[in-house]
Amino acid sequence: MAMNSAEAFAAICLVAIASDGYLSEAEAAEMDMRLCRMQLFQDATEESLGRVKAYLLEGLKKHGPNELIQSAKDALPPKLAPTAFAIAVDLVFADGTVTREEQALIDDL
Repeated sequence: MAMNSAEAFAAICLVAIASDGYLSEAEAAEMDMRLCRMQLFQDATEESLGRVKAYLLEGLKKHGPNELIQSAKDALPPKLAPTAFAIAVDLVFADGTVTREEQALIDDL
């Protein structure tokens, strides 16, 4: 799945919050808040971020989390990898529990 660096970063965050099989509005709002604070997304509007999430959700449904993560890792510039990992881990831990699926994602990143 083709994506730019911002989409790749958002994809990692999206798979992190959806890896437990459930994507809550609170998790999506937390992801949006974290992305909007980043320089990478400084010019993003609510509408453009919504389009990115819709594109990534479609990719998640069509290709599954493993392919989406692999595409994101391939597209993410190496200098952003530590930040993507840190935010993904923080999002996973936000609900206070870590499922096996979430742990597998963290291990894969």
